[in-house]
Amino acid sequence: MNGEKKIFVGLLEKVVSFLHQGKPQFVKDADEGKFRQLRALRASLVAKKEELKKASPADRPAIKTAILKNKDELKLYNFFHWLDTEAERQRLTKLLTRSRELRADYLVQKAARAKDLRLLAPVKAAFMEKFASLKADHKAALKDIKALKALDNETAEKFEARKKAACAAEKASYEAKFEALNKESAAASLAAAPDARKHLFALETDKDALHLARVSFKQDLVDQDVILSVRHMKQFFDMGGGDKTKAVHDVSFDIKRNECFGLVGESGCGKTTTGRCIIKLYDITSGAVYYEGYRISGGPRFNLKEIKWSRIHAKEKTAKLKEKKKLEIASIPLKSYEIEAKIADLNAREAAEIKEKSDPQDVDGEDLITSIKNDYAKRRTELEVLREAASCSEAEQRKKIESFYDGEIQKVREEEKIHVHEQKEELRHIKYDDKHSNSLRLPDELPADANMANIQSQPSHRLVNEIQMIFQDPVDSLDPRMTVNEIIQEGLHIQGHYNKAENEKKVAGMLDKVGLIPEYASRYPHEFSGGQRQRIGIARAVVMNPKFLICDEPISALDVSIRAQILNLLNDVKEEMGVTILFIAHDLSVVKYFCDRIAVMYYGNMVELASSDELFRHPLHPYTKSLLSAIPKPDPASEKNRIRIVYKPSEVHDYSKDKPSFQEIIPGHLVLANSAEMAKYREEIAAIDTKAAAEKH
Repeated sequence: MNGEKKIFVGLLEKVVSFLHQGKPQFVKDADEGKFRQLRALRASLVAKKEELKKASPADRPAIKTAILKNKDELKLYNFFHWLDTEAERQRLTKLLTRSRELRADYLVQKAARAKDLRLLAPVKAAFMEKFASLKADHKAALKDIKALKALDNETAEKFEARKKAACAAEKASYEAKFEALNKESAAASLAAAPDARKHLFALETDKDALHLARVSFKQDLVDQDVILSVRHMKQFFDMGGGDKTKAVHDVSFDIKRNECFGLVGESGCGKTTTGRCIIKLYDITSGAVYYEGYRISGGPRFNLKEIKWSRIHAKEKTAKLKEKKKLEIASIPLKSYEIEAKIADLNAREAAEIKEKSDPQDVDGEDLITSIKNDYAKRRTELEVLREAASCSEAEQRKKIESFYDGEIQKVREEEKIHVHEQKEELRHIKYDDKHSNSLRLPDELPADANMANIQSQPSHRLVNEIQMIFQDPVDSLDPRMTVNEIIQEGLHIQGHYNKAENEKKVAGMLDKVGLIPEYASRYPHEFSGGQRQRIGIARAVVMNPKFLICDEPISALDVSIRAQILNLLNDVKEEMGVTILFIAHDLSVVKYFCDRIAVMYYGNMVELASSDELFRHPLHPYTKSLLSAIPKPDPASEKNRIRIVYKPSEVHDYSKDKPSFQEIIPGHLVLANSAEMAKYREEIAAIDTKAAAEKH
């Protein structure tokens, strides 16, 4: 306390010295006098405090009062004697008074808080006692629970045993019922289907069975014995910058079981791309590929475009209807005789257009006429609404016009909404089929008493593994770092066959089947000739026991003598194993010898499709004629006179008005042509048949 006083006095001395700077001497002397008086008051205060320590209890209250009074005098003197004006002194007096009042209030609040704490002390003590009691009860309850668990342990085990026994009995009952139902279902399928493997299959898990139930399936393909169906397949490659290469554009064809289907065309026309799309080496852009009735591949582009253009067309139709409504409202009041004249004119134009577009020989002519009639019927409906409104007042006319066109706009929007929903659902199905078609499995051998129980116990394979491919280049298609044994066994390992002895036995048998000795299994591809390498490629594909074989120009890189051997080998494989073949080649003469039906491709489009005999008897498309004219003739005299036909699309086709479509001209013979070309081709067929009949007679 004394130290604080010394500091305070020192500060005052510094303040005084500061205030004295630049003042006259008499002012300094007056300040020194004031300072001496301040020291005297402080000395008196210290003396009274010492007196308080020595005073008796009776004298202490009076001394304390005197000390407080001395303190107030000292405070006032400390400040008043340094203030120059009376106003400043009064202001300081008010501040000191307010300070005393605030201190008094603080002391009252402090006393009240102390009183509250004294009152709350018993309540807090009672709460703590109750909490301690509850805690003790909780501990006791935990001990009781542990004891009960220990007592009930044996009872719980007995209950679980009884529960497991009941579940096992119920499961056995359901399995017996399920097996009986499967037997009935399998018997019905076997009786109804000519080939049971189309309908019965083994799956690994229940989850796969659920997937199988949802994979898209076409029963009509199975009924027609179609093993592979390609529907409107497109394959585009993005070249960057928004450019796309249309490698395959809207190709459709079906291949029946045990058939050899030829695909011919010049280099770059999309033959190999078509084969790679079928075997799922490419994700197709649009269309679908069905194998054994199941959709194994699908493209979303068509559905995405349908969604895009349906929205665009809906906006256009809505804008036109709004514009029509605006014009009709502006033409109020309506005149019935004008509307009658419009209806008569519309009927006359409809009759003239139907007469112009009617063609008895056009297969799609009926659909075109129906479309024309529907279009005119919509226009007639609008005019009839206006005719009905013409007999009403102007307000009623406006109301009817608005009601009619608002209803038409709502119909357009509803149709667009339904169409978009359908396309989105189809997109979900395509995505699902692409993901889960690989889980479809078939038994390797179908047992005599076929039912789901014994089918699932049989060795099985994936459905898509039945499709195999022989690649074009016998050098690049074989891994140079692997032996022949490893190359052929690779597919067996993928299918899950890891028995080394059995695999080597299969490899030896397959090499013998393709005309190579088993000792070649330890050699590498560079040790063989071109024909031998192609035989190894055939062995690699055939060892997988395929049902459908894609031969991508297997003889193009071989000399003439080896070609005949490879074709004979493929023919033997086809007859022995019952394989369906898609044969891709350039040479029409080879395809005619080997294939049952031939499809001709040009720049990603299929331009003609017919049986081998029919295509050579009636070649219709100019590109087909060009390919046939390129076949060398064995007779030198006739070869010298052979005329080579060069196909120039811009000179032989005029598609500025009537676009071509792939349509059937006679049963089994399809050609890419428009209406004018179809009429021309029919005349050519008639002329060829007439000439052949005349030569025969």
